[in-house]
Amino acid sequence: MLFTPSFALPEGPAETLQEAAPKPGFCLVPSRAVLEFTGADAPAFLQAQLTADIAKLDARAWRIAGYCSAKGRLLGSGMVWSTGQGIFWLVASDISAALAKRLRMYVLRAKVVVSTPDVAIFGVIGEAAIAAVAGVAEAADVDLLRLSAVLGIERAFAVCRGDGAALKARLAESGVEARPSEVWDWLEVRSGVGFIEAKTQERFVPQMINLEALGGIDFKKGCFPGQEVVARSQYLGKLKRRTLLAHLEGANPPLPGSEVLSLLTQDAVGTVVSAAKAPDGSLDCLIEAPLSAWAEGLVLPEHPQVALEQLVPPYEIPDNEIFVRPRL
Repeated sequence: MLFTPSFALPEGPAETLQEAAPKPGFCLVPSRAVLEFTGADAPAFLQAQLTADIAKLDARAWRIAGYCSAKGRLLGSGMVWSTGQGIFWLVASDISAALAKRLRMYVLRAKVVVSTPDVAIFGVIGEAAIAAVAGVAEAADVDLLRLSAVLGIERAFAVCRGDGAALKARLAESGVEARPSEVWDWLEVRSGVGFIEAKTQERFVPQMINLEALGGIDFKKGCFPGQEVVARSQYLGKLKRRTLLAHLEGANPPLPGSEVLSLLTQDAVGTVVSAAKAPDGSLDCLIEAPLSAWAEGLVLPEHPQVALEQLVPPYEIPDNEIFVRPRL
């Protein structure tokens, strides 16, 4: 079953890959997992828990959603979609079990079952590979989540029940080859969409990783955990911290949650959201930091005198000063 984004990203400046693009193919993505919500009350339950408006979740469409603590800090984030049999939330695999356990605490008498199903998650790269997966999705029991293109390269998540052996066999028959997972990791970083992982839980309010720019927050839908803090961040004063793309030659990827330093003072001012090696061996990363620190220069502790190069954002990041508080 094919799912497309329910929210069109506000486009940033167009950019294409200058060097040779990765070849079409697929790879297993073990860093991602899925939570499943079934039962008559599942939509209403998630409407009261996640930052996105689940009531507006269209058939054959997915949207990004976050899950916050009472202090408005993100505990998880990822894509949400519904198949009619259940609602699914794709999140980082190192927090999936903890998220499921926490959400079960709030089910109470609601008719909802929260589970972590046995699935294989693949990253699909290139239009030809996506078309091959789409052609066998129904027969192979696959949910195909079409993502935004990165540097002109089409992408999708393929979520398969079981170990994904049936899909891999059908792709091999179609001539679609396996690719290194590092390529997918790099495309995810360059997409500008950061997933909350174990080392970054409770580090950010949603706007710090641009969740509202990605359609992941609905300020009109009503309450969710941390909603008051998130709303205050949006409407009272200017947002001073954002996640932006950065580049550095000849560096190894730092782990999510690692510190980022000010070039001028060498003080810790930011956090690595995600990082990956580019095909040419350089480093691309998503960095959360104050906008003022970006202007002054940021460095990694391993390279304290080499400023990170800020890259063109893949989407427009709104200025909350022009936002108008919605009427509820």
